[in-house]
Amino acid sequence: MQHHHAHIAAVAAEHGLSAPLLGVALDGVGLGSDGGIWGGELLQVEAGMAQRVGHLRELRLPGGDRAAREPWRMAVSVLFELGRASEIERRYAGRGGAILAQMLARGLNSPPTSSAGRWFRRRRRLARRKRGVFVRGAGRNAAGGVGRRTWPVTPFAGGYQIGADGTLDLLPLLAHLAGQQDKGYGAAAFHSTLAAALAAWVRAASDRSGVRSIALGADVS
Repeated sequence: MQHHHAHIAAVAAEHGLSAPLLGVALDGVGLGSDGGIWGGELLQVEAGMAQRVGHLRELRLPGGDRAAREPWRMAVSVLFELGRASEIERRYAGRGGAILAQMLARGLNSPPTSSAGRWFRRRRRLARRKRGVFVRGAGRNAAGGVGRRTWPVTPFAGGYQIGADGTLDLLPLLAHLAGQQDKGYGAAAFHSTLAAALAAWVRAASDRSGVRSIALGADVS
């Protein structure tokens, strides 16, 4: 059984669900049925079979597995995708940011992934305080990094897009948060917008398919 299908099948088994359902599997990484690196999947599950009907927008992992151990590489990938490659060397001086930008431009050792976990890490590493000091942590849970201030949880308008092919794109949200100096606001905006995006994503798939049962399986790391 494919990795993310297993996530959803486990939820269905736990709750005794046998009818067709839509499953949202949010994961770090797992091998997809097409051989790709999956991790943010929308599956339609029925009679022991799973069909991929959507996924998070794929972004590249500069350095492959090393990008999971060094999350700042995730932010480099986002800045490159946003057309802000000129910022990479300045923001990541001394870390080889310019080399990573060249790797991404040439498609070298930068496999694409739909991993939800990598989106979380990109968000954290794009946040920063004054003087260019990058925030560590902040975002491991819904309250992470909020601190003493109470931020509204209203989703950021226009923070995501849902493509006709079922792709959920959170890049507009990260463009808004890139360089955000208030890590509390960044954490609150990211989590509230992600929740709204996932709800809209599933609702659209439900309207298309007529399937009303929804399962959420997550192991984001």
